[in-house]
Amino acid sequence: MIDIFPQHVGYIVSIGLIQALNETIETGKNFGYLDLVEESIKCCERISLDSPREVLRAKVLSTSFEMLDFFSPHTQTKILTLLSNVSNSSETIKDFEENLLPVVPHIC
Repeated sequence: MIDIFPQHVGYIVSIGLIQALNETIETGKNFGYLDLVEESIKCCERISLDSPREVLRAKVLSTSFEMLDFFSPHTQTKILTLLSNVSNSSETIKDFEENLLPVVPHIC
């Protein structure tokens, strides 16, 4: 839907889609719904092009990086692209410390 109506990303974000996707990723990793988790990550990656700050603050990165090793190379690339998209939207030290710094050990 986001690919078809990219002009509505702001509205979709404002009604809480990012939090719902993050909860789906969190729940899916606990119950083994890997396909659903991968689609949620793909959607977050697409949203991060238009609303990177919201994706950063929703803690999607840390949730995704916790299970990076379990994904296909394609999904791993989406997660790294997500990181790239949101990393420039960190405006404060607090944003960096709370949202970007926790994923560094997963990258190294």
